[in-house]
Amino acid sequence: MSKSKISDINSFSLLSPCESDLYFKLSKNTENDLAVSFLTQNISSNSSEEIVLRRILLEMPVSERTISYRRAIYNELRDNTDLCEELYNIFGSMHFYAADRLVKFGDSSTIMELLTRLRDLDA
Repeated sequence: MSKSKISDINSFSLLSPCESDLYFKLSKNTENDLAVSFLTQNISSNSSEEIVLRRILLEMPVSERTISYRRAIYNELRDNTDLCEELYNIFGSMHFYAADRLVKFGDSSTIMELLTRLRDLDA
């Protein structure tokens, strides 16, 4: 295992193991068929969060490595409520960067709500 530097944390992602992974964007027809707007509006009432969620739902990874990584992250979150609670506490005090500007996520939506909705979809 390679040694990590503190600067490596800036490129850490729960969505991709590698910053340079390739994606394809779903078409407008597929976006409408999947009701992406409905999903994002019901997961969060914060417009900044909705933009991020739309991007996540509409950009499909091409790399098998990225797909496996996302599946492993999802399974870990689904199966480990203690980890979810820790992430909730961490995310509650973090700021996220979007388009080179600081955006603080609102209090109206939480990672636990997202996980609850994902579990509902999984059932």
